[in-house]
Amino acid sequence: MLKSIFRAAAAIGALGLAPIAASAQTVDVLILQSDQDPNSLERGSQIQNGMLLEFQKVLNSPNVVSYMRQFGIEGMDVADEKAVILTNPGYDTTRTRRSDEELITLSRQIPGHSFDAIVLYTLYARAVPDPYTKISLLQASIQYRVLGRDGRFLGGDNMNLDTSGIPFTGCAAAVAGQQPDPYCVRQLVLDNVSRLAQDAANKIALQLAALVGRSAPAQPATTNAAIGGGGTSVPLTGSTGGACGNIPVTYIVSFEGVEGRQKNAIEEFMSSWACAMNLELQDDSLSTVSYRYKTTADRRRIVRNIRQMADMMGLIVETSLRGETEIAVETIGLRHN
Repeated sequence: MLKSIFRAAAAIGALGLAPIAASAQTVDVLILQSDQDPNSLERGSQIQNGMLLEFQKVLNSPNVVSYMRQFGIEGMDVADEKAVILTNPGYDTTRTRRSDEELITLSRQIPGHSFDAIVLYTLYARAVPDPYTKISLLQASIQYRVLGRDGRFLGGDNMNLDTSGIPFTGCAAAVAGQQPDPYCVRQLVLDNVSRLAQDAANKIALQLAALVGRSAPAQPATTNAAIGGGGTSVPLTGSTGGACGNIPVTYIVSFEGVEGRQKNAIEEFMSSWACAMNLELQDDSLSTVSYRYKTTADRRRIVRNIRQMADMMGLIVETSLRGETEIAVETIGLRHN
């Protein structure tokens, strides 16, 4: 069962612990991969660097920064063990299966620096053959703990990918007796466990805001807030040009870096677009959501609708096309006008 970080935060508050840094302008976070468990994924540069990138991207995303400012926190500085190694050149960077005690000791060896939070995460991944097709399926999970600068436990969680497994494809799969490419296997694992890192980073941000920050006066609503009330029901028919005579096509439209209210606005917008036939939720997590969107509009009009919707919601987004029927949208900023 997943642990509630808010429950952990409440427990800490009940013990009368003082905030880590009540007047902090920024929060220093150190991310470390723990591979002490021999059944866990051994640390390696490809996956380790990718996981750090995901943590950095989420902890410094516009939505997280906007939320943190409500608690008087301007942002986060995220680092990994390289910050320690640079100050300790005698340390063997090739060592694996290190104890958590060693990792925590390393984190305290940076001269003149004390991290507000240390995140220890452990990855588990294995390939399980499908009993009927013999295709290898990826099953993976991530466990993480957040420790304060004094070593106290601040929270943690255990997250799993789709328990039915994700098939190995392309160069990551064994085909006609040819063994899978190790690089492709690691990249496929990273592409999937990065979603777990995104969700973990969002939970960590919420917890640190409550424990480290201070309440700030409520700010007046701006165009950066997700559209509420009747604003989301405005159809964007003007952007479609009324051309709905195409053959119906189902697109996979995914959004990254969005929160709950924005997801509600997105669903209302997409349902109101001309040529829309059906909208189904395909996947949802703390900061990402994807839909199966059936429409008779062409892809160019869909992308134009997305850009106009983002403009009305006060979001700066980047769209990318993946194949013929996939559209990915990433939030990269918030407008301040």
